[in-house]
Amino acid sequence: MSSVFGFGPKTGQNLSKKKNILIREIRHSGCEKVIFSSENFVLPGDIEGLNRFFQAFDTKIVVYLRRHDKWWPSAYQQSVRMVAKPKWKRSFEEFIKFQKKHGARYWDYRRLLDRWASVFGKDNIIVRPFEFRQIGSNVIGDILKIIGASHLCKNLDCDAAKLQVNESISALSLLLIEEFQRANIPKSIRTKLIAHALQVKSSKGLDAICPPSILKQQIEENLEDYKYIARHYFGRRDGRLFYEDIPALEDSKSDEILLTRERLLEETIKALTGYDLNSL
Repeated sequence: MSSVFGFGPKTGQNLSKKKNILIREIRHSGCEKVIFSSENFVLPGDIEGLNRFFQAFDTKIVVYLRRHDKWWPSAYQQSVRMVAKPKWKRSFEEFIKFQKKHGARYWDYRRLLDRWASVFGKDNIIVRPFEFRQIGSNVIGDILKIIGASHLCKNLDCDAAKLQVNESISALSLLLIEEFQRANIPKSIRTKLIAHALQVKSSKGLDAICPPSILKQQIEENLEDYKYIARHYFGRRDGRLFYEDIPALEDSKSDEILLTRERLLEETIKALTGYDLNSL
């Protein structure tokens, strides 16, 4: 991809050097298999250039897919935490609308897979539904199994269900972070406020700000693509890509406001001064 390997008209010599360095390093290491992992592989880029870069290798593309009712909240959380002065309006639903209108179509799984398959070949695309029922307790163990290196799991404790990465934060933390991201304040202060917000505890998870009706809609909009992927890349005649049951999705009727102006002020003061107003 362009963001990973720097493909472009002026980078031919640099790429050649990088490739030679890579080959030397692989040979020196004695490794039979090498894994490149990056979220940037979903970005638009020169896949043909990437194919040329790895043409001397037997290359397989492994793609993990989350069902969209799980993918969108994760994308929302990640975006709120990373983007200062976001251009979408407040709320999970507005975030989805903005991304579908202006985003790079990261959620379009069929387009993503077909784009890579058109260059590397369908048989070299390995699709893995991100469900414990299908891949086990964690991704590391699954990908080692795919490349025929399951024996390494005993050294990495791959069977431990406790292994968790990118854990979700509370709804209150995320709402605080979004307010801090939108504020016109110096970066140093914003960083301090966000660090504090990440530590704020709440019994409400992201489901409190991600309406079930919206999540259900995201599943329904992609059902045909799920069937296509299951049949085209898995050979599953039933067209079933994800096995987990779709939960009974009903919007909460609670009028509770998760983040009041008073709580926002209290947490801001606590973050900047260390004073807990509730203890005064």
